[in-house]
Amino acid sequence: MKLSQWTALLMLILLFNTSIQAQQGLPEVVDALSQGNAQSLSPWFHPTVNLTVMHKEGSYSKAQAEQIVQNFFMDHPSRGFQVLHQGSSGDQARYVIGELKSSDEVFRVYLLYKTLGGEERIQTLRFERNE
Repeated sequence: MKLSQWTALLMLILLFNTSIQAQQGLPEVVDALSQGNAQSLSPWFHPTVNLTVMHKEGSYSKAQAEQIVQNFFMDHPSRGFQVLHQGSSGDQARYVIGELKSSDEVFRVYLLYKTLGGEERIQTLRFERNE
């Protein structure tokens, strides 16, 4: 095999490995949202989280964001979460759009992940009424 073929193969392996690593946290996040478990979700938070819960939005510490999300789940117990769409943007961010079914209504959930210290963390989280 020529050097250029080896280089291309190595780059393909590295790209595939990075893609797999980026997906590792998604099942845990989906489980936490499905169960309405803010404590299980918060380890995936960036140290500062841009959080929107319906019409209230702000930038919060990881601990504050966990408490706000916990209050949301207390008011709207989760009956399941489904990923509707996911992708990545040019600035090496990844997003997930999903639907959270609660006991009383359905919410659109938007998550934006950014890499911090080689690991993906949720930088933006939005819960919006599905209208």
